[in-house]
Amino acid sequence: MAFSKYYGKLAQSLQVLDLSSNRLASLPAVPVATRLVLSQNEIPITVTPSALAEALRKGAEVWLEHAEVANWQELELSLPKELQLQETFGETREGFACKQLVEPLLRVTPSVFMPERMCACQPGYKGSAIHCSPCQDNTYTNATNSARCDPCPLHSVAPDGAASWRSCRCLFGEIQWHQGALRCQCLRETTLVDEPDGTL
Repeated sequence: MAFSKYYGKLAQSLQVLDLSSNRLASLPAVPVATRLVLSQNEIPITVTPSALAEALRKGAEVWLEHAEVANWQELELSLPKELQLQETFGETREGFACKQLVEPLLRVTPSVFMPERMCACQPGYKGSAIHCSPCQDNTYTNATNSARCDPCPLHSVAPDGAASWRSCRCLFGEIQWHQGALRCQCLRETTLVDEPDGTL
């Protein structure tokens, strides 16, 4: 069903048009000076970039919370100003965090609206956007959207989800940089002695 079915003579007098939890396939126009609520649309919706830009320019609120947009890449290319992101990530959950839009009139759920652009796996997790898994034991990553987790230095251990090499704990001594690499090394004035059973 297209939104145009609802868009007619009443468009100029509407204050709020709540079409949430619907099955709208497209949004070719937005009533001016209106709050249009399309939250929790049950199917991905195609939004006409020029219509969205015009509505926001004229002060209309568009709520797309928990709604997936089918043509988000087209929107991203067409509306760089309207889809500008805040500088910092919000709260981390399930290994990823997202940035909100700067534009206050456009309300979205980043992990549903444009997860590839708005969200990133956080340090301690590998993956991309919202598809994240924790680093396994004895590995770490301090980058966002990391493709892999790096191993802790030899003879050190770390819990899963480690976000830095500083989470790795040496079985002896401490981690130090040595010849361009992280290594477990004995503390000053100490030495490593092998036990008779071969353990350190």
